[in-house]
Order: sequence, then C-alpha cells, then structure tokens
Amino acid sequence: MELRQIHYFLAVARHLNFTTAAKECFVTQSTLSEQIKKLEEEFECKLFERTSKKVTLTFEGELFRSYCEKINEFLEEAKSKVGKNHKEVFGKIRLAALPTVMLSWLPLLITEFKRDFPNIQFEMKELGSGDIEKSLSNYVIDFGITNLPLKDPSLHSTVLYKEKLVLITSKNEDSAKRNGQTVKLEDFKDEPFIIYENGYDLRGVILNAFFEAGCSPNIVIENGRTESIKYFVECGLGVALIPEAAIYYQPNIDNICWHYVEPDIVRPVGLATRNDQPHSLFLKKFLSRLIHFEKRKTFVQKK
Repeated sequence: MELRQIHYFLAVARHLNFTTAAKECFVTQSTLSEQIKKLEEEFECKLFERTSKKVTLTFEGELFRSYCEKINEFLEEAKSKVGKNHKEVFGKIRLAALPTVMLSWLPLLITEFKRDFPNIQFEMKELGSGDIEKSLSNYVIDFGITNLPLKDPSLHSTVLYKEKLVLITSKNEDSAKRNGQTVKLEDFKDEPFIIYENGYDLRGVILNAFFEAGCSPNIVIENGRTESIKYFVECGLGVALIPEAAIYYQPNIDNICWHYVEPDIVRPVGLATRNDQPHSLFLKKFLSRLIHFEKRKTFVQKK
C-alpha cells in the first residue's frame, strides 16, 4: 500500500464519485480506478460498491476509511512539527508556460504564493505547447500551462479557462475601429496578415477559423513570438490574431487597436501534469491556488 493510494481512496470516499475524485487528485479516472482496484486486491475485499447510478462505501470500506483518516492526522501532525510554518519550507517548483501566460497573470500568482512560501524557488520556462508536453513527459518540469487538448495521451489535463483570440490592427490603418468592437473575419481576408509560424498550435486555430469563414488569409509575415507580431502590426505591416491576454502587456498599446471576432475564436488553456506524479505538499498548494486564481480574470475578460 502506498500513501498516494490512501489519498486516492479518501478522495473517492469523500465525493463518492470517481470523476470528481480524479480531478481533485490530478490524475485520470482510469488511473484512479486502477489504484483503488489494487487496494481491493491487496485487502482481498471490496471497498466500494459501484453501480451505474452511484458509488457507496462497503462495510470494509468504512472501516478502512477510519484508519486512513487517522493516518492523515498523523501525517499532518508530522508536517506541523517538522516545519512549524511555511517560512521554514524549502523546495523548488519547475514549470513551463505559454508566453501569454508567463507575461500576464502567472507572475502575480507566484508573487502571492511566495508571501506564504518565501523559500520556495521557481524554475520557469517559456515554451510552446509541443515543447511543454515533451518537457513534462521527460521529467524536466513538474507541470505545464498550455493549449488543450494535449497530444500525449499519457498526460493529464485540467481546463483552466477558454481564451479568445482578438484581431489587432494598426491605428494608422483604415480598418482600425474602437477597441473591443466586434468585426467579421471575412472582412479582413484581403488585408496583409501576420500569422504564427509552423509548429505553433495557434497557427492551426487561426487557419481553421478562416476556413470556417469561407476564406483564407493573405499571409505576408510568419513569426513565432507574439511580441514581435504585435510590433509588426504597430508598424503597419498587417493585421493579426493573438490571444486576448496578450493585449494587456503591450508596451505601446495606444498604437494598436484590438477587436473581438465574430464568430468567437477560442483556445482552451489548461494545466498539464503526469499521471504518475506524486506531488509534494507545497506543489499541491501551488496547483490548488493556480486552479482557483481569481486575478487571472483580469487578463481573460470573458470565458
């Protein structure tokens, strides 16, 4: 029996729902079910009764739950005695995130977290979605914040929010309108268009949006960095679609206009973790705060 199995068991016992428990534990439902099955095989009894409508604890499950809760109490007591407060906790969190995440709300979250855990170090990488998945699979990072869905089926994901893409134009262009207005994508099919280069998920999202609008973009520049694309637009070289969060850290925001597009173009952004990953206490606390971080809404106005 392993401590993570106790953690999984208590989550199912608390929610009586495997899907909800799996989300809480940052694992897939199949991984959770497999670990519960191993526990039942080890104890040679059923811990849960499962039907198509509900999950209930068996008599043996209720008994096992009381022991697991005592184990948890001892562990919490050990944590409080070994490290009397958060200021004495040392460790490192290794993460990778999309550029728009790294340059918008993520530093605010880390600032808040370090007030409670000042001795936790952060090793952060700014990567595209493909490299984030590779780094996670190769145990280079503890978790990633990336585009969804994930391509690697061995990884687990949790949706954090859905981010709109907005169309940006130079204020010198005739097409520029008041910020926040809604425009139709097909109206810009003949405009010089600046797009993300091959290898970036956003390129596929954008090309698909044009395809669904019944047209194709007039591509004049391809680039991989959002900051560069914004500067190209500012210089009057064309128009572009970028994530909404990116407009909030534009140094010269007064030199570009941004517009919502009809119909909406969105990309899901989420947390990516490994299914087999045991989480330390401070990493669990950080992931929990990440999922519930309210200030993220400052940069993602409409979900």
